[in-house]
Amino acid sequence: SIGQFAFDQCYSIQNMELPTTLTTIGSSAFRDCKNLTSVEIPKGVTQLSNSAFYGCNKLETVIFNEGLQTISSSAFGYCISLKEVDFPASLKTIGSYAFGNCSNLSRVVFKEGLTTLQYEAFEYCHALTEVTLPSTLMYCYYPFYCCNNLKTVKCLSLIPPANEDNRILYSDNMESCVLYVPAWTINKYKLTKGWDQFQTIKPLD
Repeated sequence: SIGQFAFDQCYSIQNMELPTTLTTIGSSAFRDCKNLTSVEIPKGVTQLSNSAFYGCNKLETVIFNEGLQTISSSAFGYCISLKEVDFPASLKTIGSYAFGNCSNLSRVVFKEGLTTLQYEAFEYCHALTEVTLPSTLMYCYYPFYCCNNLKTVKCLSLIPPANEDNRILYSDNMESCVLYVPAWTINKYKLTKGWDQFQTIKPLD
């Protein structure tokens, strides 16, 4: 295991290879490693702890392997060089602010299996223009807060996922962001608080 704050503010780390036997990455383990550019999370790690890679502002590449189930609060907050993330099918929960203020994050791939997006998980990800939410999603809480360039949200769920405070987005572009859902569920989404904020709801192709 790698303990809490183990490599906190180790500015000299640029690249590293984590052992395949690793199972635990503690809170803030690599926080503010400002020159770290890439990391692969071994398949034995099931949970990334709070702020594990927070503030790694040169981190460009993160490879997630199958086995990871939870990305905890602020795990990749302020990783401003991160441009895309491809999550494994094993992932169930993305915690609050997990990718908050990743301002250049433009591509996010959610797999079937994800059930929960916690509070403002992708807040202020201004480069995001489109996201597709899997059919397995059951709960979300302001996941795309102030993602002001988000123009397209596709939700594959046949039942509108539950949401806190009746909000999915809280931004300046609610009128221009289009929600796409399975054709026979359009009325359900229009009648569900939070999802009804989308001014335009269209059927998926």
